[in-house]
Amino acid sequence: MNLIAAAPSWLIVVLCCAMVAAAIEDALRLRISNVTSLVVVAGAVVAALGAGPSWALWQNAVAFAAILALGTLAFSNGWLGGGDVKLFAATALWFDLRS
Repeated sequence: MNLIAAAPSWLIVVLCCAMVAAAIEDALRLRISNVTSLVVVAGAVVAALGAGPSWALWQNAVAFAAILALGTLAFSNGWLGGGDVKLFAATALWFDLRS
């Protein structure tokens, strides 16, 4: 389930603010805080609860797991930072496999 399409406008604004905050943090400190990634995850959970229970949410979990696995591989090879991987995986929760 594409949670971007199902989420209310205010939640999309929260997601956008978290992404901008992550970009600023990364530019200034070369770090993305856990809190920023948690805000993205919490937003996805709120959007999923607002959309109602659906079997289609398994696709969001698969997207999260796949991005986390690939990101962990990239982190272990020094291609990405840990904060980047966490943020990419958290953002993947918002999308299904068709998005």
